[in-house]
Amino acid sequence: MIRKVRELFQGFVHEIRQRAQDRAPSRAETEHSAATVDAEATLPQTGPLPEAVAFPPQFWVGTALDVGLQRDHNEDTLYAYHSVVAGGQGEALPLGLFVVADGMGGHLNGEEASRVAVATFVQYLWQHWLQFIHADFHPKAPEADLASVLERAVEQAHQAVQAQVPGGGTTLTAVLAWNRRLVFAHVGDSRAYLYDPRTQTLTQLTKDHSWVQRLMEQGQLAPDEVAQTAINRNVLYQALGQNGPLEHIDVDLATWEPGMTLLVCSDGLWDVVTEDEIRRTLQWASSPAAAAHDLVEKARAQGGPDNISVICVTFLPQSDDTVPGLSA
Repeated sequence: MIRKVRELFQGFVHEIRQRAQDRAPSRAETEHSAATVDAEATLPQTGPLPEAVAFPPQFWVGTALDVGLQRDHNEDTLYAYHSVVAGGQGEALPLGLFVVADGMGGHLNGEEASRVAVATFVQYLWQHWLQFIHADFHPKAPEADLASVLERAVEQAHQAVQAQVPGGGTTLTAVLAWNRRLVFAHVGDSRAYLYDPRTQTLTQLTKDHSWVQRLMEQGQLAPDEVAQTAINRNVLYQALGQNGPLEHIDVDLATWEPGMTLLVCSDGLWDVVTEDEIRRTLQWASSPAAAAHDLVEKARAQGGPDNISVICVTFLPQSDDTVPGLSA
């Protein structure tokens, strides 16, 4: 995929320079899936960029959502939004929001719980931070502020599911990509990974809120004993919509470099496809869309026992960036 990054970027630059002669570039790109919340209902309306300014996108995004082979309905919701935010002095910073929620509680409850959680989370972000970014360009927003806003957004989503979907619950894993930073908020056992082509390593950014994970952290269960334990590793100790407040919300930071790929997915993928297989798929796929499709197919080949949601985001270089491992 890494060679494709350079080819795609060069193509973007050529195409956008041509378009800039005739019109201002597009405000943003928003990707939908069959179970993605309506972006137009949650995003602020922003004006076009100045006619003389043309910025290539820096996020190359692919998504896939599949019901699987053993379920008759889909309880997952995914959301993918990416844009370039431009200031009056010609500054341009990439902005993206990528969310996966895996509903539970039965047919209608699970589907509605994940939808309500994602819609509430996204709307809160737009009202309390992202709208500020578009209205008053501020590229150095403190990470602490970003983390606190994401945490409050998760709390709002939790309360919305409690109020609107009694008996329903959902995981929620969200990654806000802003400039070179990744700020992620997480409850449940959906996951975020970061693949680095320089070292060919796949790093799990999130930690599962499952009883099996907790027992391992407490030293009561060894990793090689997980397969033998009677405890289902997908049983959670907390999820959005549960009775009472959340025990904790994981919020953390990471950074990305050009060429890296972010993966956000539900347990319908990682529960049946090994991390090594995920890593090799991200390494050799021709595009994020191809990677997302291939990962879904690999999960289906393993029986597809659950809904499968996948978001792949490859970070593209700016014109003055170099990507390690790429030859001229």
